[in-house]
Amino acid sequence: MQINFPEKSFCVFGLGRSGLASLDFLLSQESKFVLAVEKRSFESLSLETQRKLKKIEQTNPRVKFKFGSDYCSSFSSCLETDFLLIGPGLKPDAPILLASKRIAKQKILTEIDLAFYQLANDRELESIKLTGITGTNGKSTVTAWLSHIFDTKACGNFGFTLLEELSRLKAQIREKKAEKEKKEKYIFCELSSFQLYHSSLAQTYLSIITNISEDHLDWHQSFENYRSAKLKILETNQKYFIREKAANRVEVLAFSDKPFFDVFWERETFFWEFTVPTGKNRKQKKFRLLDCSEINLIGQHNLKNALFVLASSLVLNKFRLDFLAKLKSFSGLEHRLERFDTARFPDKIFFNDSKATNPESSKLAIRALAEQFQKEKVILFLGGRKKESSYQALFKEIEGSKTISKIFVFGEATQFFREFLCNKKVTNSYQIYSVDLFKQADQRKTFQILKASPEKYVLFSPACSSFDGFRNFEERGAFFKSLFLKNLFVS
Repeated sequence: MQINFPEKSFCVFGLGRSGLASLDFLLSQESKFVLAVEKRSFESLSLETQRKLKKIEQTNPRVKFKFGSDYCSSFSSCLETDFLLIGPGLKPDAPILLASKRIAKQKILTEIDLAFYQLANDRELESIKLTGITGTNGKSTVTAWLSHIFDTKACGNFGFTLLEELSRLKAQIREKKAEKEKKEKYIFCELSSFQLYHSSLAQTYLSIITNISEDHLDWHQSFENYRSAKLKILETNQKYFIREKAANRVEVLAFSDKPFFDVFWERETFFWEFTVPTGKNRKQKKFRLLDCSEINLIGQHNLKNALFVLASSLVLNKFRLDFLAKLKSFSGLEHRLERFDTARFPDKIFFNDSKATNPESSKLAIRALAEQFQKEKVILFLGGRKKESSYQALFKEIEGSKTISKIFVFGEATQFFREFLCNKKVTNSYQIYSVDLFKQADQRKTFQILKASPEKYVLFSPACSSFDGFRNFEERGAFFKSLFLKNLFVS
């Protein structure tokens, strides 16, 4: 698809981070007209955003803004533009989307579509190789790990938007061009199911699907819809695709379907396996890469994440192994089994796993601590807003655990968890406490219980979304850490 921006009009529906990045791009392309709509009032936006939008309004007559009370009344104007540009949070049954498809039959685009369009059509960006990473669990860690190895910035579903990262790299490329230095650039972009669902122009050099299990069913309505959104990453003409082949193995496919090589672990060692021609036959070769103990992250799920990182790095680094030192130095992401200590509890080690917003993530976290610390007892925190996903696998993990001795439940899901955990059919090998982490009395209660408990490890892995009390999992994780690190508990 070709877009003649100076002859086309656009409605940017929502001025979050992706909406603002899209607005900047459309202006840079000298679009004929841009209507930017935001349901929040202008005054509720950050001061930085207010200043930015005022400057745009003053200097660009081709842009019109609608805020707050004008939001709904602007729908008819939105439908009059050639393109409707939406954010990843907009549900498929949102009124504006239904109206657009029914009445206007507009072309619907997203911020990542604009970025992929720019990447495909801007000759200055032809040296960029973009890796798209999606999956239910592990995609953020894989994205950040690869960005660490190749010394670039993670983007997409967390970090910078893809358009922002392209803008940053374009400036670098121009600088290097002036110095007559040409070097390949890499982008590692996490792509959520929300982003992929609406996208129509996704185009990657390398695609990764870490895994697909039930999540976000309230948004997608069914697992099949969710899975289909994830698989849209394969509708592109990517050169390489990496997928899970077995519990301890991933495979790299060239041009989506031709086996290229495998990376796997066995007996605590990572290996690279490939086929070489020997006359008329082909022979399997196996090459040792590193020991599993040489990575800094705990849990078998992080060994699986390491497989995706190793396989990607081998492809992008043209099979040179000089990336291994950087791979070993990666220490993980905040809110993903993030270890921290506090002087208030010198005999305990805490793990903030607020990113565990679904039951599968929490199951893996419980298993990771059991594997790492074996018979050591663990205090577990569960709670938040329950997902539509099945919790049976998590409950089975808890029921069979020999390490969990105390469980704190909190948030909207308190009663849901208590109904299972207090079931007489379940072996009552742990104590259960219901707490409201916002109430001072419950903070004091939690503090006193932890102080008197002999358990060494405390795992905050909620298995639920954070939206019952927080804006996102980052805010929830920061709150949990602050309770212990900043001495907010009243003793």
